[in-house]
Amino acid sequence: MPPRSWSWPGPARASGRCSCEAPMVELTVVVPTFDRATVLPRCIDALAAQRLDKEVQVVVVDDGSTDGTAELLRSRTDVEVLRIEHRGRSAARNAGLERALGEVVLFIDDDVVASDDLLQRHLDHHRRRPEGHEALVGRVTWAPDIHVTPHMRWLERGGPLFAFDTIENPDNVDWRHFCTANASVKRSFLDGERFDEDLERAVDVELGYRLSRRGMRLRYDPDALAHHLRRDTPRSTERRMRAVGRSTRIVHEKHPELREPPPDFAPLTPLKAAAARLVPGLREKVFSYRAARAYARGYTEGGSRARGRAWALDRFDALVLAAFAAMSLVILAALATRPLTMTGADGAVVADQLQYFAWIRSAAEHGVIRNMFDVNPRGTSYFVHPGFLLSGLLHRAGLGIAVAYQLLWKPVAILAVFLAFRAYVHRMVPAGLGRSVALLVALFYVSPLAALMGLAHLGPLGARREVDFMSGEVFPGTYMWGYMMTALAVALVPFVLLAAERARVPERRATGRGRAWYAGWAAAGALLMAWLQPWQAVAVLATVGAVELIAWRRAPSVELRRTLLAVGPLVVAGVLPLAYYWWMAKVDPSWGLADRANRGRVANWSWYTWLLALAPVAVPAALAYRQPARDWQALAVRILPGAMVAEYLLISVTGAGTFPFHSVQGMSLPLGVLAVTGIAGSPRLRAVRLSPAALLALVALALLAGVGYKLNNIRIEEHRGGQPYFLTDGERAAFDWLERSPVRGAVMAPIYSGLAVPYRTGRESWVGEVSWTPHFDRRRAEAEALFSGHLPRARAVALVRSSGVRFLYADCLKRADLAPLLRGELAAVRRFGCATVYELRSPR
Repeated sequence: MPPRSWSWPGPARASGRCSCEAPMVELTVVVPTFDRATVLPRCIDALAAQRLDKEVQVVVVDDGSTDGTAELLRSRTDVEVLRIEHRGRSAARNAGLERALGEVVLFIDDDVVASDDLLQRHLDHHRRRPEGHEALVGRVTWAPDIHVTPHMRWLERGGPLFAFDTIENPDNVDWRHFCTANASVKRSFLDGERFDEDLERAVDVELGYRLSRRGMRLRYDPDALAHHLRRDTPRSTERRMRAVGRSTRIVHEKHPELREPPPDFAPLTPLKAAAARLVPGLREKVFSYRAARAYARGYTEGGSRARGRAWALDRFDALVLAAFAAMSLVILAALATRPLTMTGADGAVVADQLQYFAWIRSAAEHGVIRNMFDVNPRGTSYFVHPGFLLSGLLHRAGLGIAVAYQLLWKPVAILAVFLAFRAYVHRMVPAGLGRSVALLVALFYVSPLAALMGLAHLGPLGARREVDFMSGEVFPGTYMWGYMMTALAVALVPFVLLAAERARVPERRATGRGRAWYAGWAAAGALLMAWLQPWQAVAVLATVGAVELIAWRRAPSVELRRTLLAVGPLVVAGVLPLAYYWWMAKVDPSWGLADRANRGRVANWSWYTWLLALAPVAVPAALAYRQPARDWQALAVRILPGAMVAEYLLISVTGAGTFPFHSVQGMSLPLGVLAVTGIAGSPRLRAVRLSPAALLALVALALLAGVGYKLNNIRIEEHRGGQPYFLTDGERAAFDWLERSPVRGAVMAPIYSGLAVPYRTGRESWVGEVSWTPHFDRRRAEAEALFSGHLPRARAVALVRSSGVRFLYADCLKRADLAPLLRGELAAVRRFGCATVYELRSPR
């Protein structure tokens, strides 16, 4: 228990200030902490042992620690605890300031132990000098139980850490000594000034400069003593000084009057370094040289260039990107090794990609996308798609259709998904092992239960296929194998959410960027996302609406106008393409056909499918919902999976939309973030001790099993020969002839080749993609019966006459010779090796 004279306000609440019934206090101590569970208890114990004549508030701000700090703080009843998402020490100090009640605010670090009278000396100073501009910095030195190396003695005597010995006048201290490891200032004097969250280091010095311009009088009390528990090495000092250099460059951009050129250095030769090790008097010069050189390097990296550092990849990120790119390209690369002509498809369902290729050809020839899987379809097409239109323009410029799709969009999709997922994971998960795991899960998650069922043939075949189907919808790799528009729409989900947060929350914005900038980008992203693929836009719009509703219920005083200006453009832009697609389903018969076909052909997923496909990541993710969502994005990431499920149920139950299964695409990202968050916040799970390398290896193996299973399924499908991944020389020659022939007319072919007819020839196909072919099941059965020779002559003649086609095309899959069957109906028969084109007589 704290001493009798140590009186504490009540425990921290989830948000807002302490209870208004908390006693008035004279001093608030703000202690930011991040992953310092080993030393933080000594800091708190030293504060609790203080003997004071006034009440004091101590606020410990946990900056999203992942090392058990949160559990440690739960057991402390002698401090007020505030936990925030990890955003850095500046954000933590600012959060502590918002909670502060005292007239004086004392900042100390979590690795600092206060001397017995530290707090009393700060209080006495401000009592003696009640002027608002008074501030005090105390001395910080190494703890007695720390072995002090020559390097650490240099840091204390004049190096770039403490340097209190350089203070000449304790009653008039330069603002550069404003060190928030042990510094106090009157809360009223801050008057809205906060620590700059754009800076990695030197945040206290930069604040000291701004306060000095407002008239701060900084004094120094060497007897207000605090002991530093951290050991410093030359290497750690170089890392810190490099960060200081980057931050200083930003400070100079914000305060040009402070600008000065960084030092320039000749190389430190091995001879000089060896001499320094042998001659103790030279050591400090080498220490100073290395620190200054690190600062100069950091300075060249900072400022405007620092904005690009968020995109710079470390070694792990580079390996993950390489793995994701390899996974995305491996099927296409394997198909390219076969000595056959590729159709260009590399996914598990070739029909979908051949449909996209047909759309590209239509967009290239007409601007709009026509239904080419029916003969003379009714109605007028109004379908314009930005992705396929751009590929169509490239095709008109001379690129092949498959090349205009794969070569353009696959590299873009790889980078877009990786960078967007990485940016969101970096925003939501603190640096360290958890961030690495979250990124791996987001990019590579396939339920290992799906792989186990498939490889071991567990359960009925229908159940296995259903679990495979759902796991493929969640798995980002599926989008990279032929569904690049899906990949881009999924990548835009985190982009829009991050932009919306910055439009809504001023503290998240970059310097010089206002609400309109981010609101505009959020709106542009929502417009493109909804246009590319509407399912993701619906989930994002629902998420944003739910977050704003919760925010309003938490703080009804939130100004509606600001909310509308921040997220209104996003909502309007996202709704426009949705209204466009709804309208097309009403006016274009082909769209109505696709809507009905998609709604009735695939049964809804059963409860066990959801369980088997999502449980490995959803169960740990559920633990995150036990932790409070303290900011806009923390709410959004918790709502997004539920919004996807709700969209699926809405479409499934009401029919307000089509193909509900696409609603869960992109779910691996929020679930991966939540799973890591849930595990990090669970004391029991954190008690399981594994080395980072072992944990990463286990996660990677589990994910590799699922990814390998998906790849193997496509390998089996390709070798089975049931889908047109390739064309023989004869099939290619026949398609080329149909493309060049001046005789106009549609083509009837077996479904295997009917899928490729529009893209390869520019002609309509009597039967093809299931969503766009009327009476698909009947047409497919009649076409197969005709080309296998199983139709009687009368029925065969009636079929070809009623079909409205001008050509019959037989591929190389053991088709019957139709010339005898259709004698009298044929104008010509052209054979191209194993493939045949039958030209029908023109209608009489």
